[in-house]
Amino acid sequence: MIEALSNKLITFAVKQIMHGYYAGILGIPVSAQKAEIKAAYRKLVKKYHPDVNPDPKAKEKFQEIKKAYEFLLNVPYSAQIITPQNPHVSRKTTDDKKKEERRIRAEKLKKQKARQEAESWAKFKGSCRMWGLVFIALTGYFSIVAVCIENIREYPYTGYEKEVQNPEFSVAVSLFVIGIFTFLMYRFYRFLRS
Repeated sequence: MIEALSNKLITFAVKQIMHGYYAGILGIPVSAQKAEIKAAYRKLVKKYHPDVNPDPKAKEKFQEIKKAYEFLLNVPYSAQIITPQNPHVSRKTTDDKKKEERRIRAEKLKKQKARQEAESWAKFKGSCRMWGLVFIALTGYFSIVAVCIENIREYPYTGYEKEVQNPEFSVAVSLFVIGIFTFLMYRFYRFLRS
């Protein structure tokens, strides 16, 4: 990973240096467009072509101009800077793609799990176990309510060997227990209906 990053940085740096060097030869800015490159090339070719310029260094200069022209046309200039913090220009988009893929995978798993739960719940609803659970819940509910109602019916609590200290509290607790279990049975009913 580090080697690949260093190779990319070196390649990028060399290209940037070469762009600067060749753009300097043609006398144009580094970020010049093709039209500017061609215009500068034509202008310099007319000036340094060996057939036109008798100077002995003109041939070398012409060869340099030709190399610069070919390089600048074939290797596009990249104004984006690659740094160790941003080793690849499209890294953010790669990370975004990975996040999107993970999100899609998580949604698929969530839907698959929900579908499996729905299928198993449908099987459970039609099974004997569900009706056994309903029977146990209803039996427990009616037993608790019956005990609480019996407790409320005997309210004055007279005739007991041991006197009840707080009879009103006992009635209140019985009513509270009936209310709680009625609410729980309602929730159980709603759960079975869903």
